[in-house]
Amino acid sequence: MKKMVIIMVFILCVSSAFAQSSGDYRSKTSGNWTSTSTWQTYNGSEWQDAGTAPNSASGVVTILNGHTVTINSTLTIDQTVVEAGGTLTVDLGSSENLTINNGTGDDLTVNGTLNLSGVLSNEGYGLTGSGKTVINGTCNWNSGHITSTDFNIASGGVMNMDGSGECRINWDGVVNNAGTVNFAKSGVAFVMYYNGTFNNLSGGLFEATTNQSIYYRQDLTPSNVPVFNNAGTFRKKTGTGDTTIRGVDFNNTGTVDVQSGTLKFTYYVDGTHTGTFTVASGATILTEDNSDHDFNEGSVINGAGTFEITNGQISVNGSTNGTVIGSDAIFKLSGTGVITGAGKLTINGTFDWTSTGNFNTGTIIFSESAVVNISGDSRKTYYFLSLIHISEPTRPY
Repeated sequence: MKKMVIIMVFILCVSSAFAQSSGDYRSKTSGNWTSTSTWQTYNGSEWQDAGTAPNSASGVVTILNGHTVTINSTLTIDQTVVEAGGTLTVDLGSSENLTINNGTGDDLTVNGTLNLSGVLSNEGYGLTGSGKTVINGTCNWNSGHITSTDFNIASGGVMNMDGSGECRINWDGVVNNAGTVNFAKSGVAFVMYYNGTFNNLSGGLFEATTNQSIYYRQDLTPSNVPVFNNAGTFRKKTGTGDTTIRGVDFNNTGTVDVQSGTLKFTYYVDGTHTGTFTVASGATILTEDNSDHDFNEGSVINGAGTFEITNGQISVNGSTNGTVIGSDAIFKLSGTGVITGAGKLTINGTFDWTSTGNFNTGTIIFSESAVVNISGDSRKTYYFLSLIHISEPTRPY
């Protein structure tokens, strides 16, 4: 038994000795990244006070539990780990960048906390680089740019977007969320520049508890429109006002869940959908101002709220089950709204038609539970319908 204990201790000591390599850094105390007094470095046999601050050519850099390290000037980092209980604060001025270098493996791993803030400037790139950032803990994004092409919130990770500073995905920036994003900005939009992408992945939750917008800013030379891809859950929660998607293309293969107020798609928001839109009683999804959406096979609109198309177009494309409107939902065509496409549309709930636009779709089915309200002084036009069918033969159109 004694021999076994000695062997176990030896194994633990050997494992500990090989847990770090010569050139690795760890935090000694809280402080600025560029200050040598913040760091210790491993010389191959022991930790000693650092003679220089770490950079992208250093070994693994670890911010330990209980320490806060601050970056407030242009810097390139790699192989950086923020332990649980540790904090990395990035607070950049105009024209300053933090570049995540693309080395071996994950390049910035946050098991603790990452605080992002800084001055916004078209000259500055903020958090940039092609290196991979993984948030397993918490990211507090108070303001500043993300231009990084591989920024990831892992399952179990959290990003908080709050405060009054502007958060911006710049140019080719890509944010992938498999965890939770809390969108709670006050008095300022979440801005996306051209080519910017936000991917809310399967299992991810993007929860809006604010009446602010997700906004395409077009004050630079335009290129591809930014895009929000939802394969998880996009939820508007609390508040009776509008959360607006403005100019940003929005594709839904997951669930859009509007629990209160209005989720508004406006100013040329295009989208392709195979997922579900759920609208609670008293809530609304509104698509307007030349926003055009393709509803493909498998798309569903349900809940007891209202889905309204005004001054925009919906194309129904699925031919097997097509697009289905739930029995409690209100589906409304108003303004100059148009429904088109060669697919199938099944209405089980209420259809309110007040628009001057036309109805031009392959197959429309009004089920036995459907209610059709046609009102207003404008002419209503439908044509090229292969079938208008009411399950209950005696029910009037």
